Parts: sequence; C-alpha cells; structure tokens
Amino acid sequence: FIREFGEMQTTDVFGAFDEETTDREQLKSIHTLIAELESGESELKTFSMAALLPEKRDLLEQAPTHMISDLMEKAEELNFLQKDDGFSFWKISVFDEPYPDISSSLTVKKIESAFARNQGPAKAPTIPWAMTGSSQLFGRAQATLLKELLTTFLLAFILITPCIILFLRNVRLGLIAMIGNMFPIAVFFGAMGFFGFRIDIATMVIASIAFGIAIDDTVHFLARLGDGGASKDPISTAFQKAGAAIFKTTVIISIGMLAFLLSDFAPSRRFAIFTSIVIVLAVVGDLILLPALMRGPLRRFFLASKDSAKKTS
Repeated sequence: FIREFGEMQTTDVFGAFDEETTDREQLKSIHTLIAELESGESELKTFSMAALLPEKRDLLEQAPTHMISDLMEKAEELNFLQKDDGFSFWKISVFDEPYPDISSSLTVKKIESAFARNQGPAKAPTIPWAMTGSSQLFGRAQATLLKELLTTFLLAFILITPCIILFLRNVRLGLIAMIGNMFPIAVFFGAMGFFGFRIDIATMVIASIAFGIAIDDTVHFLARLGDGGASKDPISTAFQKAGAAIFKTTVIISIGMLAFLLSDFAPSRRFAIFTSIVIVLAVVGDLILLPALMRGPLRRFFLASKDSAKKTS
C-alpha cells in the first residue's frame, strides 16, 4: 500500500446497524459511503468492503442472497464487520496524505463532507458514522495538550510579572524587564510562523523553558544595578558584575542541550536545536535589548525608578 500510494495517515470510520436492517441494506449503505469518500471532492483512499463489492450499486441490488451471505462472512473474517448485542459494527479505513496540522483537520473536513453528501436512498446506520483511530486520538490529545500548555504559560506570565515588580520594587522597571523576557519567545515563534514550521508539543514546551531562563538572567542582571553605589552608569556596573556569569551559563546550558542531537528520535533533535536557539535569544534580550531600552526610548522610566529608589532609601 505504501509503495503504491506513499506515506498516508489513517482514520477509521465506524458505524453500526441494528437487527432490523437487512444485510443487503447494510452493504448498500457502505457502498454509498465509500463512493462519497473516494469521490473527486474528497480524493481519499479506503480499505474496506469496497474490494469485495460490485463496482455498480445496481449489481449489488440484483445480487443473489447466497452472494450477500458470503460477502457478510468474508467481511467478518477480514475484521470489517463485528456483530455484538444485536448490532453489526462496520469499519472503513480511510487514508489521506499526512498534513502538518496535528489535529488532521483537513482530513476531518473531507470525511465530514462525505458524511454530509451521504444522504441518498441508502439506509443510514442506527449508530451514525463516526471517526476514530490512532491518528485522530493522537491529534486530539496533542491539540488539548497544546491548549493547556498555552494556558499555563499565560498564567505563569501573569503570576511572575508582579513578582518581578515586587523584587525590583518598581512597577515601571518591572514592566521594562518583562519586555526582555518576552523577546526570545516572540522572536522564536514569530520566526517559526514566518518560515512555516509547525507548532507541536515539543516546540510549545520551549516557550516555558525560554521564559524561565530569561527571567533568571533578567533578575541576575537587574539585581546588580544597585551594586555600583553612587556610580553614574549602573548598567555598565551590572554588565561587569553579571554579564560574564550570564554568558557562561548560557554556553553551558546550550552545549548540554545539544547532546540530544545524538538521539535517533527526530523530535528530540529538533527540541535540542530549538532550545539552544531560544537560550541564545534569551541572552540577547537580557544583555542587549534590556540595556538598550534602559539607555534609549525607556530611559526616562529607568531614571524615574532610580530617583524613586533613592527617595525610598
């Protein structure tokens, strides 16, 4: 199959008929749905009873009873059909080209469109057709995890911002610091979107890692602003006191993460590369962007925070 059609992602479609539905009516319904799934609009491939059914629906209606019985028995042997509690459960495996969207939304839309068009004279199943399978379950699980990761990241940002403000004892300086903390995340994910990289669980976790490292470096840098005493240039003093330590920890952590490049698991290799990039961006935000903001457009806020600190002391 792979040699014929290439790499495909699989979605299983299930439906069930009650005892009142005859075998012939069940096969007609399956024949109609398969035709819709493989129509030009959907361009899907299926592996199911289609290989055993006549190509034309009229031939199925005229087929003798013993042929219908043989088809039902064959379907059970091939696990296309399973009977339980008075219901006949049918399975159709649907194949489509893999999409970068983890939730397989394009495949879902194609199948749902086939369901909507499948409103002909064939009897509908007692339990309507529904999608399942490993690709759907995995896609939904990843979508849920991504949503939760985004929620927890935003919650962490909301909770950490006042902590930084309390640590610095100044609202303005705390908000300036948060700009530097968000810089690596904004640049990294902005670049991923620009170059068309998909977001998955591994890359979403990087946001939390980058945020934690950026905050650690920011606190380290800003805590040294007051070490110069009456120095006229506290930013230079902070560079001398904390710059080397921040740079060294960045190099050590980045090299440590690159050990994952030896992994045979592709997501681990991507995680190592992306995390190392984000760690470097975090240092750029703390040692280049943050001091530039303090000396440049936001200088007046920084000076105001220094004056208020002196008055408080």
